[in-house]
Amino acid sequence: MNLPPGPKSHWLVQYRGWAQRPLEFLDECQSRYGDIFTIKIAEGGRHRPMVLFSDPAMVKQLLTADVKNFESGEGHDSMRSYVGENSLLVSDGGLHRKHRNMIKPQFYGEHLLVYGERMRNLCDEEMAGYKHGGSFSVRQFMQRLSMRIIVDTVVGAKDSAETQELEVRFARFMDWLTAMPGHLATNVPAIQIPLGPLSPWGYYLRETAAIDTLIYKSIAHAKKAQLDERYDVLTMLAHATDQEGIGFTDKELRDEVVTLLIAGHETVAAAMSWALYYIHRHPEVKEKLIAEIESLGENPDSNSIYKLPYLTAVCDETLRLRPSLIVAFTRMPKEKFSLDKFEFEPRTNLMPCIYLTHHRPSIFPAPREFRPERFLERQYSPYEYFPFGGSNRRCIGAAYAQYEMKIVLATILRNWKIARKNLTSVNARRRGITITPPDSFKLEVFGRR
Repeated sequence: MNLPPGPKSHWLVQYRGWAQRPLEFLDECQSRYGDIFTIKIAEGGRHRPMVLFSDPAMVKQLLTADVKNFESGEGHDSMRSYVGENSLLVSDGGLHRKHRNMIKPQFYGEHLLVYGERMRNLCDEEMAGYKHGGSFSVRQFMQRLSMRIIVDTVVGAKDSAETQELEVRFARFMDWLTAMPGHLATNVPAIQIPLGPLSPWGYYLRETAAIDTLIYKSIAHAKKAQLDERYDVLTMLAHATDQEGIGFTDKELRDEVVTLLIAGHETVAAAMSWALYYIHRHPEVKEKLIAEIESLGENPDSNSIYKLPYLTAVCDETLRLRPSLIVAFTRMPKEKFSLDKFEFEPRTNLMPCIYLTHHRPSIFPAPREFRPERFLERQYSPYEYFPFGGSNRRCIGAAYAQYEMKIVLATILRNWKIARKNLTSVNARRRGITITPPDSFKLEVFGRR
C-alpha cells in the first residue's frame, strides 16, 4: 500500500507509546515525519495501520468529501460487543443516518435549558459533601458528577432504584473497561472465554447482563410514560418515529442508551477536569472568570451562563489544548481516495488528528500556552479547530457537552471557595479513548462563597 512514512518499530512498541504517552508519541511522529504519517498499534484480524494528518487543507479535503463514499463503523469494531450493532459508533449508511436524525434534536434547543437546571442541582449536591472543607481528586469528582448528569439526562427517573443502580454499575463497568483488563478482554478474542465470575470475560458478561436488565426496565417505563411527564432523552426516543412513522425497537434503544452513556460521560468529565486544572494554573483567568459569572447576579438562568463570552473562550481553549479525543473518528474510503500526494486503497484508516491540528503554530501562536483570549480575537474554521470531529461523524452531543461544561464550571466557581492543593504541573494520562489529568490533581474546598 502507498502509505505515508511512519515509525519502523514493532507494533507493540508503537502501541506502548500510543497507550502510555500518547501526546508525546504524536509530537515525536509529527516532528520526524511531518503533517501526515502512518502508525501501527495492532496486527492481524480487523486491525489496519492508522494514517494520521493535521494539515487543515487535508482535514478539509476529507471532511468535505461525499460521506456516501466512506464508512466509519468498522474502524470502531472493538466497541461493538458492548455498544451493540445498532450504535451510532459502529453503524453506517441508512441506519446511522436514521438514528442520528432522530437522536440529535434531543441535545439541542429548548431541551438544553431543562438539562441545564438539572446539571446545576446535581453539581451543587456533589459539592455539598465538601461544605465543611476537604480536598478531592478533580478527575474522580468529574467522573462521578458527569455520570450522574448523563444518566439523569438520558434515562431520567432520578429517584428510582433502577436508575440509582444503573449509575453505580455503569460507572464501575467504565472503570474496568478503560483499564487494561477491560481493554484486553474486549480486544483480544483469545481472552473472551468465561472461566468463572472472577475471570475478565466472566465479569464482562455478568456486568453487561445486569446493565442490560436495568436499561430494558427503563425502556419499558419510558414507553408507558406520557411525554409531558418526563424530561429524559429515553422517553422522547421511545415515542419518536422517522419519516415513515417507524420508531426504535427495544434493542435499538438499548444500544443507543449505552452509546450515549459512554460518549456523554468520559469525554465531558475529561474536559471539565482539564478546565479546572488550567483555571487554577492561571489565577488571572480564574479571577476574570469569577467576575464575569458574578456579573449575572444571584440566580442567572442556564442560557445566560452558556452565552458568557469569556467562559466560552476558556472552554474552547481547554478543548484546544487538551481535546477529549485526540483523533477524529476514522473514515474508510470505499474506493481509492487521493489525499495530498498519496492515493489510498479502499478501507484505509484515515484519521484527522485533532490534537496535532490544535497545536499548529501557524494557526495558534504559542500553541502550548493557555490563552483563552485567542478565541475572542479570532474565529477558526472547522478544519483548524474541531474538538468534536466533523462531517457526519461530528459528535451529536457537542452543544450538550459545551453546555454541561459551562454550567458545571460556573456553578463551582460561583458557589464555592476552592484552591489548588498542589502547584506542580501534571502530565496527561490515557483513560480509554480520552486523555485526562492524573488522579493526583486535587482541589481544596473552603466552604461556600
